[in-house]
Amino acid sequence: MNKRSNLSWILLGGAVLFLGSHGARAQSGDQAADCADRGQQALAAGQYAIAQDNFEKLAKLEPRIAEVHATLGLIDFKLRQYGSAVSEIRTAQKLKPGLPKLDSLLGMSLAELGRFSEALPGLEKGFKQSGDTEVRRMCGLQLLRVYTGMGRNPDAIETALALNKLYPDDPEILYHTSRIYGNYTYLMMEKLRDKAPDSVWMLQASGEAHESEKDYAAAIQDFQHVLVLGGNDDVLGADRAGRCSLEEKPRAFTLDDFQRFLVDDD
Repeated sequence: MNKRSNLSWILLGGAVLFLGSHGARAQSGDQAADCADRGQQALAAGQYAIAQDNFEKLAKLEPRIAEVHATLGLIDFKLRQYGSAVSEIRTAQKLKPGLPKLDSLLGMSLAELGRFSEALPGLEKGFKQSGDTEVRRMCGLQLLRVYTGMGRNPDAIETALALNKLYPDDPEILYHTSRIYGNYTYLMMEKLRDKAPDSVWMLQASGEAHESEKDYAAAIQDFQHVLVLGGNDDVLGADRAGRCSLEEKPRAFTLDDFQRFLVDDD
């Protein structure tokens, strides 16, 4: 999942500015203030390793400021150090439970670690309740991964449909949701094959699959079986069989064919 470039300002809002203007200056003097200023500037410039170094120093100087740990958790997330991100976010939540948007960041970090059941509450909350478009989008994308990993395919489909409605032209959303739909279709076809391998509907599906692969001879055979099982009044099977017959490439006219034609003509 990408589009993380502006996540720092989306998730933490003015928390970093709060550090530079109030918390660090009031409590630890110039050293803490310098760390906050350098870390803030590096974070704004996308220099996350430098920002991490400065905020780690600041966290040692000001261990009781929740915003320091929250910002460090964000930086760890952007550096893909998800275990450290989880630790810092949880520290921030203990220090200031009401700090906004940390549930979403925690959920995304846990999802990246494959800890899906732990990630789920924060992601669901972020997707359903967040008023921030980008946070909601990112939580939704992570929910697709989490639901699929937990085998909750109907929930993944529901989330995919919601994402397509919210972000109809987003190429990343279109890519990931199409994979969800394709996976679900495959699972349903596997279930159909297991539960009713000789049914009209399995033959219909098989015929459509062969037709899509332009294997018209096999498709005709499947659709003809559909007609036998469903009766000659099966309009769909007859229509598909007829269409495949038209699409099937004609066989070359051989000398034997010509001789049989002469015999029949006599």
